[in-house]
Amino acid sequence: LGQLDELVRHHGGAELQVVGTPPVEIDPAIELAAYRIVQESITNTLKHAAGASVVVRVTHDAEGMTVDVENGPDGRADPALSEGGAGYGLRGLEERVRAVGGSFRAGPRLDGGHEVEARLPYSPRSVGSDEVRP
Repeated sequence: LGQLDELVRHHGGAELQVVGTPPVEIDPAIELAAYRIVQESITNTLKHAAGASVVVRVTHDAEGMTVDVENGPDGRADPALSEGGAGYGLRGLEERVRAVGGSFRAGPRLDGGHEVEARLPYSPRSVGSDEVRP
């Protein structure tokens, strides 16, 4: 997460906002997942909506963090991005997030932009770990 500022800075129109501080140390696997979410989202913006503004927001609370990457419309957005794209980037991100016990969504915004949002725990959980056991 400490490298997000540099990653975002390389994309001229991007802005990084960090809200809150984590109450515990974040597992490296979670930090890597958050970094990859931002990296892939910025890459998709450059590829499918070059010139669009990008806002990266990382919000910490007691249970985990939310990583939200939004890009505005630029008038040249590729419809494939809004439809989930033809590649595996977003699907790969979703698999990575779910593997650590998080949730993921991506899709078009009402203003014509696009949004990627992931909710991540501070430490990995296996899928189904929230199940009640007798």
